[in-house]
Amino acid sequence: MASFDGDVVGTLTIAGGELPLPRGAGMPQVAAVSGSVDAMALSAGEGVGSVTGVRPAREVVADLAAALPR
Repeated sequence: MASFDGDVVGTLTIAGGELPLPRGAGMPQVAAVSGSVDAMALSAGEGVGSVTGVRPAREVVADLAAALPR
């Protein structure tokens, strides 16, 4: 991992300005984020292996609502 001056390891460009991102920032790695990716939070963990597909949010919410007791 690279050495840094201070805790800011990247920036988020939004609304015409830049927002500093501290070490461990939980920002997803999108085009508007720049800096040292290896110093930011990377999404991974036990749940990652459980992902079997990508579904629209509307479909997921409908399934959750259908499972609620009535």
